[in-house]
Amino acid sequence: MPAPVDEPGSYTIRFNRFTRLLADHAEDDHDVVGTGAKKRRALIPERLVRVVHRPFNETIRPGGVGRRLGFITDRPRGQPRVVLLRPLVDDPRPRLYPLPGEARAVYTVARRKCTFQTDGRDRYCIDSAGLILASEVDETVEVATSVSTTPAAATATAIAAALAKGFINTDAGSVRPITPTSSPPGKPDLALPAPPTGFTHVGRYTVVALSNAVLERTSRKVAAGVVDVYVRGADALVVDRGGRLDTGDVTDEDLGGMTDATTVDLGALGPARAGIAGIGPFGYREVRFAPSKGRYVVVAGTLPLEELIALTRSLTTSPGTGLVYTDK
Repeated sequence: MPAPVDEPGSYTIRFNRFTRLLADHAEDDHDVVGTGAKKRRALIPERLVRVVHRPFNETIRPGGVGRRLGFITDRPRGQPRVVLLRPLVDDPRPRLYPLPGEARAVYTVARRKCTFQTDGRDRYCIDSAGLILASEVDETVEVATSVSTTPAAATATAIAAALAKGFINTDAGSVRPITPTSSPPGKPDLALPAPPTGFTHVGRYTVVALSNAVLERTSRKVAAGVVDVYVRGADALVVDRGGRLDTGDVTDEDLGGMTDATTVDLGALGPARAGIAGIGPFGYREVRFAPSKGRYVVVAGTLPLEELIALTRSLTTSPGTGLVYTDK
């Protein structure tokens, strides 16, 4: 399905976050709302701002998480740590996540119309641009108070420039740019023969995401990969292939969880799992398979799952040429 015309490349949402506590924790009866076992106290809201630049960058101010391609910072002025090169983990798109079932009631939040989608007990009110305007997750309620959007998305040039210097830190992981034809020696490489229609190839990178194995220094359980990054406006596609130093099986602990996973046939490449990665029902789509023992391939992106499966089937094999780094 084509992207909706009002899907922004970047947006800013100001919102209030409330945390509901059981009445037993209330300081006085005037703070309590509801009756009986459902009595709760609504706290004074936190006023926060979420700024998103699709498809990779997000910050929450004040004092919240900060994400950019390959990195996450958990607190203000905290040290960034390396994570897998993937699209935003919590950025819903209506063309990817249609509301199932019967027609839903339409609500107005921050002067925008949205409809609620449920994921277990959690509820999210999502508008036609794929923005979450209100949510109820566990005891936390978030409600947007204002929304501003712009059509511009991060360009391939800007993304490449941000990663051109590379990053190496024994306490945080590493991301290093390599030439577009580089691949690990001694192992056949799987890659797309050309950028998909409309996409630009940002670059190819070696990535070691921070893990307990990395912090152990001498562990052979470290997983590392070579990643191609492609962008098309607000959309992203990544092809990540790698393995573990000890040639042990690569698991979801190494690659992140995946929900709603199904088995798909990739033809000559064999069976794979396909599903949703990221947070809640709003993660990006992902296809992953093991070409050989201790190896993995992941194709992930902000595309419908059928397109990702087709792109995965189109991966071609070439001999390992060796890694040529372009950082200093």
